[in-house]
Amino acid sequence: MDERMMPEDCKRALLSMRHNVETQMVGLGQLLYDVKTNNHHGYYGFNTFTDYIESHFNMPGSFANKLIRIFKQFSEKMQLDETTIVGIGIDKLSLILPIIKKVDAIEQDVWIEKATDMTIGELKEEVELYKEKHRKLNIEDVFTDQFVERMVTDLNCSKKKLMYNLAVYFHYEDHESVCGDIAARSTKIKEDGIPSEKI
Repeated sequence: MDERMMPEDCKRALLSMRHNVETQMVGLGQLLYDVKTNNHHGYYGFNTFTDYIESHFNMPGSFANKLIRIFKQFSEKMQLDETTIVGIGIDKLSLILPIIKKVDAIEQDVWIEKATDMTIGELKEEVELYKEKHRKLNIEDVFTDQFVERMVTDLNCSKKKLMYNLAVYFHYEDHESVCGDIAARSTKIKEDGIPSEKI
């Protein structure tokens, strides 16, 4: 007799178990938050919360702290009810947490709505787009991008060919002298700003 579950029955069972797991994770986050906040680890003679959790509960400290961060942000600060938190899920909340901490209340609501409506794959793409859009380029990134763009145009070559050309050029230079020049010029650029007239 074939005892395998029918697809719909299996799906319902998985959804039910997933809901139970998420509910447990939310509760666990709250307990861990209480343990850390009230210094329970010190009561048992441990110097750190992580040592206590890993020794007594065989749980990675990074995972425990992740659950605490999620509980603290979404339950304590944003006052989301447990049903909403469980419905979205720990993995999605963890994914949007770094963004949520940076944006205002209106944009927080937008991200909560996205996390509620999107699959985790779609949400990952949305988070990556956000990060790319808001990525702060430092002076090294800006200078490098502009230099490469100018050189591939001037030398009429691909980026890969440009790397080869630079390797050929520097192969015959005195490396110690080049390193000294680069350090000095890098300091000057950081002090003076990018020399746009040369780009």
